[in-house]
Amino acid sequence: MPQDYFIIVNNDAKIFDALPEVRKHVLDKNYLSPYPYILEFAKQKFSKIKRGSLDLHINKGIEFCYVHKGKYEWVVEDKTYVLFPGDAFITCPWENHGSKSGFLDLGILSWIIIKPNIFSNNEDLDLGYWSKIPLNEQRDIGNILKHKSCHVFRESKLSDLFSELFTELIKPTIGSSTRVGNCIEELFIHSVRGFTNSIIEKKCEREFSIEKLKDFVLQDISRAWTIEEMAEHMNYGITSFIEHCKNNTGLTPINFLIEMRILKSIEMIKSSNVSLTNISYDCGFSSIQHFSDTFKKHTGFSPSQYKQLFQIQVKDLQMTIE
Repeated sequence: MPQDYFIIVNNDAKIFDALPEVRKHVLDKNYLSPYPYILEFAKQKFSKIKRGSLDLHINKGIEFCYVHKGKYEWVVEDKTYVLFPGDAFITCPWENHGSKSGFLDLGILSWIIIKPNIFSNNEDLDLGYWSKIPLNEQRDIGNILKHKSCHVFRESKLSDLFSELFTELIKPTIGSSTRVGNCIEELFIHSVRGFTNSIIEKKCEREFSIEKLKDFVLQDISRAWTIEEMAEHMNYGITSFIEHCKNNTGLTPINFLIEMRILKSIEMIKSSNVSLTNISYDCGFSSIQHFSDTFKKHTGFSPSQYKQLFQIQVKDLQMTIE
């Protein structure tokens, strides 16, 4: 089986210009030759901050992207989103999207770009010869994608679909072409259902708000939060809170808290001259060693290495602008 991280493209992709290091994960494009409607399919771990690695861009197809690890700030058509593990987003061929800062943050992403036979602002969605979805349902899917008020949704099934697609493409066997088409159809169906379910959930008084959880934790990030205290702030019982937290963030409450501490420390490293020791305590770590060990486990770098790397990138950017 090929490596854990990969990228397969039908033609040369812009990502090679922005992130030439991903070329080491390129697999033979012949894996996609039976599927001309798949323009690009990848799973990548990003362990370096690089200027221009996620500039605003437009794809030639419909892109599905899933966050396995990390935090990403995306802009889609002037709307800003913050994505966490378990979040997915979808963009249409005419929608400009990318990073507001131009930097692709640390983490792990999967994505696939599908080229429809027909789809534009004034044309109905027609996926093409390979899809068995009735045309009237394709039209409905296209209308939902065109008129969605939000580009981000949560759908755990997408991670499984990406894994199955990878297996069917790399180790083809009897029925693989059918399963590839089915998986992509399921991507569309689960995505539009994700949007629809998000709208329904927002009408529910008992909605579990990730933003509320994130906001009160970050407002007092140095606090030694307990699960009981977090559940109380969210007005849930402990068992129900743990279940809702795992279902909505993909993380246990404690791991979510650690993720918030790491994200806050990264923000402070980037935007302040505060010492790493003070950052560690301000972000709720019990010691500088605890901070350093946890930070390296999540990012692959020690805090000092990350700070040095970021300063080099910013310096290069300033020199380019000048």
